[in-house]
Amino acid sequence: IFTLLDAVLWRMLPVRDPEHLLVVGQQRGADVGTGFNYAGYRLLHENNGLADVAGYTTAPINVSVDGPPEPSIQGQLVSGGYFSLLGVSPTIGRALGPDDDRVPNGHPVAMLSHGYWERRFGRDPSVVGRAIRLSDMPFTIIGVTPAQFFGVEIGTAPDVFLPLMMQPTVMPSFENLLDKPIVNRSWVQAIARTR
Repeated sequence: IFTLLDAVLWRMLPVRDPEHLLVVGQQRGADVGTGFNYAGYRLLHENNGLADVAGYTTAPINVSVDGPPEPSIQGQLVSGGYFSLLGVSPTIGRALGPDDDRVPNGHPVAMLSHGYWERRFGRDPSVVGRAIRLSDMPFTIIGVTPAQFFGVEIGTAPDVFLPLMMQPTVMPSFENLLDKPIVNRSWVQAIARTR
């Protein structure tokens, strides 16, 4: 079973050295979970001398490109080190980085998946720098992922990648989960690469 899971879940990931990636979880009594609240994720990220850690979460995102609302798309909020940890470079533009993920709601920038760029924008390279409305807020498109990249979960394919710090804006049905949330919710998935 391990060989099958290893082949299907990790070796198929279109990232640099997928065999060195780890899913990070935490044990609560007899239960083991893979999600963290934001404070727990930050603690893991900042106080880990053994591995580089990145976080992400998936959410449906309301979108409007040219005015009227369109069908919602699948979004993924990612930490600033997500793309560098995975070794994924954009097809055009630049990837989300640490400077995009420092201030809550501070950097409304977006990276499109190659598939969404192709379907919605006809692979137009001038899309970089263009504004797109996500959850009724303008975001600037900064780049496009490579064609083979679909994220880190088999069976999912986010259309847009946003900074994790934009959670209060793009997940309006939830409270601000970054700073002292009322409900202690595990919403950030953590991945790591051993140093």
